[in-house]
This record gives sequence, C-alpha cells and structure tokens, in this order.
Amino acid sequence: MAYKFQVGAAKLSGSTTFEDEHIISGSLYLPGVDAAAVAVGSDSMYFLDADGSVAKESMADYATAIAGDALAASSGVLAVSVDDTGIETNSDALRLKDNGVTLAKMAGITRGSIISGDSSGDPQYLALGAASRFLQSDGTDLAYVAMSGDATLSAGALTIAANAVDVSKIEQVAANSLLVRDANSTGNLSEFALATTQIMIGDGTGFTAAALSGDVTMTNAGAVTIAADAVQDSMINDDVATGLAGAGLAASSGVLALDLSEYSTVAPASGDHLMTLDSDDANEQLTTTDGLATLFAGSGIAAASAVLSLDISEYSAVTAAHGDSFLTLDSDGSTEQLCTTTTLASLFAGAGLAAASSVLAVVNATNGGLTINANDMEVDLNDLAAATVDVANDSLAIVDATDNGSKKESIVDFVSAIADGTTITAASGVLSVAGAQNIDVNGRGTGAQTLAAGMNYGNAELTGNSVWTLPATPTEGDIVYVKAPSSLAGYHIAVTCAGDQVIDNTLTEVELESADAAVSLVYVASDSWSIF
Repeated sequence: MAYKFQVGAAKLSGSTTFEDEHIISGSLYLPGVDAAAVAVGSDSMYFLDADGSVAKESMADYATAIAGDALAASSGVLAVSVDDTGIETNSDALRLKDNGVTLAKMAGITRGSIISGDSSGDPQYLALGAASRFLQSDGTDLAYVAMSGDATLSAGALTIAANAVDVSKIEQVAANSLLVRDANSTGNLSEFALATTQIMIGDGTGFTAAALSGDVTMTNAGAVTIAADAVQDSMINDDVATGLAGAGLAASSGVLALDLSEYSTVAPASGDHLMTLDSDDANEQLTTTDGLATLFAGSGIAAASAVLSLDISEYSAVTAAHGDSFLTLDSDGSTEQLCTTTTLASLFAGAGLAAASSVLAVVNATNGGLTINANDMEVDLNDLAAATVDVANDSLAIVDATDNGSKKESIVDFVSAIADGTTITAASGVLSVAGAQNIDVNGRGTGAQTLAAGMNYGNAELTGNSVWTLPATPTEGDIVYVKAPSSLAGYHIAVTCAGDQVIDNTLTEVELESADAAVSLVYVASDSWSIF
C-alpha cells in the first residue's frame, strides 16, 4: 500500500511497512543527506532496478555501461576517443589538428568551382562560370565575366568584332604612302608610296604607282583633261536619248523605252487585254484578263471571269494542333482574318474551365459550397453559411456504410447512438455523465473540526493540536481528502474515526505532522475506511 505526502521533507508516524519485508518501527525522520566529494572510481549510487527493487551500482561500472561510440570509460571517468590524425585533445580541449583537414574531408563542390574569401574573411563557394568566361578580380572580389567590347572569347578563340579596328588603332605610315596588303602569300600589310600625280593601280597580284595617260591626263590638284578627238559615239551623254524621247516613251541611261505612265488608269474587266512580253521570242503581245487570271489560279485558288477566289476543296484534311490557325470571317461580315487554336480555346473557356496550349481543362473553382477540382467535384463546407445548431431538430450529413451513399441523420439520433446508456446518457441530443457530481471544497481552521466527503483543507495556522473527525454516517464510496495548512506552528492534526469506525482495519486515527501534508480516505464498508 502507498501513502501520499507533500513535496519535501516529511515526518512519518506510526508503523510503516516497505516491500521485501523491511520493516521500520517508530518514527523515521530524513532531514537531508550530508554532502561529500564523489570518488568515481570506487563510490556507488542507488538506482531503481527494472524489477521494482532498489539496488546499487558502482560509478565505474555505470560509466562503462553508458560509454557508447567514440567514448571510453576508465575508473568511472569518460573520455572522447580520437585517432590523433585529424582531431586531437590539447589542454583539456577537443580540436582539429593543424593540417588535419584533408581534401577528402572537405564537403564536395560542383566540378570546376572554387572556394574564395568573402567580405567577412569567411570561405565562400564560387560556382563555375558559364562557358567562355574567365575569372577576373575587381580589386575586392573575384567574378566570372565574359569578354566584351571590341573582342569576344569562345572556346579559347579570340575574335575581334567587325569594324572594331578604326584608323586610330592602325600603325602610322610614311607621308604620301598607303597601307596595302603584300603581294606575297603572307598577307602582311606594308607601306606603298605614291609620287606626284600618280594613282595606285592593281595588277591582280600587287599594286603599281602610275600617272594617268591616254585620252585623259590629271594634275596633282585632281584636274582631269580629255584629249582632243578622244570622245567617241559610245561616250555621248545620256541626255541625247532624253531629248529624243516623245509621248509614251521614256529615256533611261541613254536607252528609250515605253512609258506606261503616259496612259490613263482604268479598272480592268473580264475580256480586257493587257500588253505582255513573250518569254520565247521577246516580242510584245496582247493577253486577256481571263487568260491571265487562269494563269494565276493555282492550288486552292479558282479563276472565273477574270476573278480569283479561294477554293477550300483543294486543301487536304489534317488534325488541328496547338499553334495552328483558322481562316475566319470577322463579325463585321466583310473582313477575313486568321485565328489561332490558342485564342479559340481561350474564347471557349468559361467558368470552371481553363485553356492552356489550345487544350481545355476543368480547374479548381468554388461556387456556393461546390468545389470543382481537376479530377472531380466536391462539397466545400468552408463556403457554407454559418448557423446556430439546434440539437433537438437539426441533422448531420453522413456516408451510409450500407450503400456508401450520402444521407442525413438527426443530431438526437446520433447522440443517442454514441451514448452507452450506463456511464453516458443522452436526452434531446445532449450527453450527460451518469452519476457525475462536483467535489465539495471545505476550509478547516484550527481546533476540533468535523470532516465531510470531498476536499477538506486547512485554511489557518494551528494554535494547538487539532482533532479533525471523519463523517459519522458516510455512504460507501464517499472520499474524504484532507490537506494540512502550510504552517502547523509545531502542532499536529489527528484525523480521527467517529464511533466504532477504523482505518485500514486497525487504526483509529492518522496524524499529519508536516506542513502541507495530505491523506485521502475512502469509505469501503460499514465502519471501515481505507487510505489510498
């Protein structure tokens, strides 16, 4: 049998029986335990054995038992096991050895990446730059950058941008000289000098400096002189042809040609003739508008009376795909236009539907408590209106196990079904615990007191030894809780039986001698109380 007392030191009176037949008679007073320096190599400690008994074990054996991986025990002292390669113990501290962290012990990083220092001096991970980028310092940090400007870099090949080399970037040359490519196979640039009135002439392999001669000459001021009798018929100015051009003719580069701009503009009609140039003999000829329309009519286009029209019957039937276009007629009734499958699907998508890549699909939507998901529809109770529950008349929605159908059940019937009728009862939809009652709480002062079923607690400091008497006419099952006040002032409380009553078969009273001490007694049979 166990007895309950307050937290802290307690005075126990009477005879107390412990398990394993150890009996201590009289009073047992435990004021505390003396302090002592522990000798972990030889001292022992008490513990509660798994079989419920109290046993002792040496601290040395306990240290050995709790030493797990990387721990060792010797004479009750635990120590960390190290292999002295990467980790060592120094000055009673566990630390990394100098040069103890090898590359194999470092965290893996992405191939080609490096580690550098950040602004705080801490190591940071610098990811591998994109292809054809190089590592550059800005004087503070490192970064991968792409070569830009007049030159670019790709796979190690440096390319100078077109038009990037201007005159200022070319080496200086001598006066009256030109920078030309050598005639040899090296392709190197070289200087080419020109004398007064000379011009540079290419001969197919190199360059020659020569003065103008023949029909014309030129001074060093650039003035050109045509020699007498040097102009031939082929050299006559084109203005001669311009002067010869009359109505319906035009002159261009000394050549006369038919000028259609001289003719009036009229709308062609079926049966009209057009002037054309025959492809066989280069002769001019007349062609009717009907014949020209027939010539133009190809796949999907038909010609009738010099009018071309779309012939849909010429096209093959195919399955429409995302990104295809349809020929449509605008709502104004006169404008043809193209419409893609994407815009057509978006036009068709209404409430609960969405269009993506020309495909319509059901989307999540909520309307009046009905939620439409991509695969099904379900009721969303969060969207229902709030209401006050009427347990006597309202119903609940249930899934019937018989046919897995959705049905309703009144709250009254549901509550009656879950009440066992013995410990829990139901009435008009309300659950009650059978026989439930509140515990009475009674304050007790110093001196003689009559206890009652329920809680009895001391609410005043004792002024003398007090007798608190149990109820004279209790009912089986009544429980009396007794709690001493926080100050007994050196006195005690005797919890005494009334009449012929006894406690635990033989006792007539129980004494509370410590502040806040407590005892609980239950009336188990006629004139018999039990401590629990």
